[in-house]
Amino acid sequence: DIFKILPEIYDTAMASFGPIWSDLVATVVDIYRDSEGPSNVLDLASGPGEPGTMLAEQFPMAMVTMSDLEDKMLEQARRRVEERLSSERAKTVAIRKIDILKLQEDASIRENSLDLVTCSLGLFLAPDGIGDIYKILKPGGYLVAAVWDSTPAADITGRCIAKINGLEEIPPVPVDGTSLF
Repeated sequence: DIFKILPEIYDTAMASFGPIWSDLVATVVDIYRDSEGPSNVLDLASGPGEPGTMLAEQFPMAMVTMSDLEDKMLEQARRRVEERLSSERAKTVAIRKIDILKLQEDASIRENSLDLVTCSLGLFLAPDGIGDIYKILKPGGYLVAAVWDSTPAADITGRCIAKINGLEEIPPVPVDGTSLF
C-alpha cells in the first residue's frame, strides 16, 4: 500500500509542497482579512501537519484540527506542532485520525460546525466527498483546497493510486469554480 510508505519519504519527496501550503494559507488569510478569522478549522489529509500548523500560526484564536489516516503522518504532524507552536497554542490544536471518505460517520464532526475546511492535495482521495465537506461547514463557511493539476508528480501518483484500486484512471474531482478558491 503506497500510503504506508509515504510517511517515510514524504519530507524528501514532497519538499516542493511548501509553496502550495503557503499559497493555500495566503488564500485563507485573504478570505478572513476583514474579520477575526475562523474559530474552528479542519485540515483534511494533513500529512505531516501542513497547512494546519501554518493556519494555527496565522489564526492563534482558532481551534485547528489536523487529520490524516496514517499513524506515521499523524506523528509527524505532532512533532511539527511541538517544534513550531508554543505549548499553550499546541493545546488548541488537535491531531486526529479522520477518514475523508467517512466524514458523516465521525461522531466528533457535526453538521454546520466548522468555519473552514482545508485540504491540500487530498481531494483526489474522495472525489465524491465534497458534498459531505459542505455539510460540516457552517453557513458561510469555506472549503479551501489545493488540487492536483497536470504535473508529472500528479500523473505518477494518479496512475499508482488507480492501479492499486483497479481503475484505469483516477476520476476527476468535480470542482465548481465559483465555490472553491
